[in-house]
Amino acid sequence: EDKLRSLQSKFLAQSFSSNEDKIQERVALEKRMHAFAVKLLDSEPMNNACHCLVHGRQCNLFPTAESTDHRMLFHIEVAGSPCIAFVRGGAYGTALRWLHEVTVPFYIWLFSVKKAKPAMIVHECVPGFDVNVIDAGLNSQGLCYHVQSLVFSPEEEGVPIKRQRRYTLCLRSDLCPPLLKFDAATWRCVAFAERVATAE
Repeated sequence: EDKLRSLQSKFLAQSFSSNEDKIQERVALEKRMHAFAVKLLDSEPMNNACHCLVHGRQCNLFPTAESTDHRMLFHIEVAGSPCIAFVRGGAYGTALRWLHEVTVPFYIWLFSVKKAKPAMIVHECVPGFDVNVIDAGLNSQGLCYHVQSLVFSPEEEGVPIKRQRRYTLCLRSDLCPPLLKFDAATWRCVAFAERVATAE
């Protein structure tokens, strides 16, 4: 984490202006920083265990072949990232994107799932999140994930919540053939096919 924060600070210092003229320069810096971050994380060893507050001992962060007797273990990772870095304007928006300090936990998460190799990953963030970073980060070192992303709000499905979010689905190609296209039409037909609204 300290190495990532130091790396991020160096790139942020090169472009600290919020002027619109600096956007392209900042995007270029983001790409360079991302490449350095991925290279840094790939070179670091990963410990699959840490202290568990529930059991009071070392527990696995991710399922392993030795941790279950089931042959058909299906590891699904569901996560979200802090949105403040990808919101422009408003009370919390900064538009710093990958140069914002809150993105460091995302890099650590991406590194951990890359090592754990789950069969399926579901990631949630605001519409401005750059899903290409997940795609590029996962699909390296021999891994292959089918990455698809969709922006929608529960309001569009009749639920009284106006909250647009980007949902990204990543399927490991050797375990999950891309049978369905993760688009608006499929989402409405499958995810909301049996929905029931109630006031209770």
